[in-house]
Amino acid sequence: KRWVAGPAALAGPILSGSRDLPAVVEKVIRPQLDWADTIFVDWCTSLAALITVIDPRDTRVIVRLHSFEAFSWWPHIVDFTRVDDVVFVSEHLRDLALAAVPGLLESRVRTTVVPLGIDTTAFVRPKLPDARFTLGLVGYSQIAKDPCWAFAVLRLLRAHDERYRLLLIGSELQLQGTAAARTYLNRFRKELHALERAGAVERLGQTGDVAGVLTRVGIILSTSVRESFHLGLVEGAASAAVPVVRNWPLFAGRERGATTLFPPDWVVDTPAAAAARILELTTDPTRWELTGHEAAVHARARWDTTAVEPYLDQLFFGR
Repeated sequence: KRWVAGPAALAGPILSGSRDLPAVVEKVIRPQLDWADTIFVDWCTSLAALITVIDPRDTRVIVRLHSFEAFSWWPHIVDFTRVDDVVFVSEHLRDLALAAVPGLLESRVRTTVVPLGIDTTAFVRPKLPDARFTLGLVGYSQIAKDPCWAFAVLRLLRAHDERYRLLLIGSELQLQGTAAARTYLNRFRKELHALERAGAVERLGQTGDVAGVLTRVGIILSTSVRESFHLGLVEGAASAAVPVVRNWPLFAGRERGATTLFPPDWVVDTPAAAAARILELTTDPTRWELTGHEAAVHARARWDTTAVEPYLDQLFFGR
């Protein structure tokens, strides 16, 4: 706990060449390194930094780096010369990390992309009757998810047909400590309360049964300014909800992003384009069902656990 409270607490001992830190890490982690053929570290945070304080010897070290770490100090205090493979969940996240973390390139560590895998069969359930007019947003606790973008889409839809509604699934938006964040939170609350009074938005909170909730959702949204993969969107697609993905602004001008991770017709640039896609595909129930079915087929082919197994076989066993 002394060193893992945050990257600043660990950076000092690493940069100063402290002898105390390697001694403690040897005592705590060496038995695991001696026992294991391979150590897989999920999240490139404190444990990745600690393991690379000492020589792993002949134990293979694999680290998976998610988008959170690419914006943090953590990767900058990891000694990637002591890591065998760094794994990313998407090509565009690898591009971002290689640009943001010089140590990845300097160490010449192997990098690979292994998509997240889900049991898509768990999401194959009949939709409820009003699902065709129900939008879903899974996860909105961070400002990066930009739920106000979903509100803009919803208002445009309701100008055509007041049957359209939005389900917010997950924890409440959290206050973050900047003036800009407080301004956004105040805007979010004002817009949310107005839409709730109109009966247009329902908050469901955290749930252990996302697949069950998705039976109510006919259109699944990704409204974020950035994502590495967006599991909630993929789960919605697997449930046969029609995907509508904002062209994540952080990656929109780059070689890879939402348009290379997902089929291009899923991706839109503006709330108006999102509303137009939804109106086009939900006006006719047969077309809505067909489009949702096609999304589920695509999700199963790309992200089901059986589809991801070959990536893992290649990573761990080289086959």
